[in-house]
Amino acid sequence: MVANQFDDLGNEYFNISGGHVHLYYVETKAKIINNYLADDFLVLDVGCGVGEHAKLVRENCKNICGIDLSLEMVKSANKNFDVTFASMGDATRLPFKDSSFDVVYTSNTLHHIKDLISIKNTISELARVSKKYIIIFEVNSMNPFCKYLLFRLCPYDRGDERIPTKTDMKTIFEELGLKDVNIIHKSFMPMFCPKFLMPFFFHFERILEKIIPAISVGMVYIITLDRSEDGYL
Repeated sequence: MVANQFDDLGNEYFNISGGHVHLYYVETKAKIINNYLADDFLVLDVGCGVGEHAKLVRENCKNICGIDLSLEMVKSANKNFDVTFASMGDATRLPFKDSSFDVVYTSNTLHHIKDLISIKNTISELARVSKKYIIIFEVNSMNPFCKYLLFRLCPYDRGDERIPTKTDMKTIFEELGLKDVNIIHKSFMPMFCPKFLMPFFFHFERILEKIIPAISVGMVYIITLDRSEDGYL
């Protein structure tokens, strides 16, 4: 995963074109995460950025911490919290003991990882440190805009990102023995939608999610873990 473009953004993460749509997606993802939380849960945000998801999640769990490869993002995240929230770290080698968290989630992190072996290592690490749930948010490789234009236009990205396909992800889950996986196609909000049109698209995307889910903007992979037996799963 490349940290430089996020180091360059730093505190300007939300002060760029399209920031209101990004915040909409943050809120949408936080609602999904909150459905899997309990008051006594420990939660880990991998690739936490400035902590935008965590701020909407922390009231629904016992404690949440974040990890990110970018030093500037970590600094910005810690400014958003009254206690130290984030630390630097590599998603392929998480510095936590096995089963340290009840829920581990990551948002749009995998497309910054260059090869499928490293993506597999990352997902393996998410599974290692989680007890109950892993939630992975990614953009949808079947959406033509995401596939051909998003990374060239979006200031969060460099332009050479590779989106893992649903088939890639299914293969990795199977190889890791992650059997209980719920895959959801989510959201059609245009990434550069003017703010005044967002209420219209909010209602319209509910319809699109039902009739053409395969080309949604986002994918959500929700993995339920079974720690009842000895071994990995």
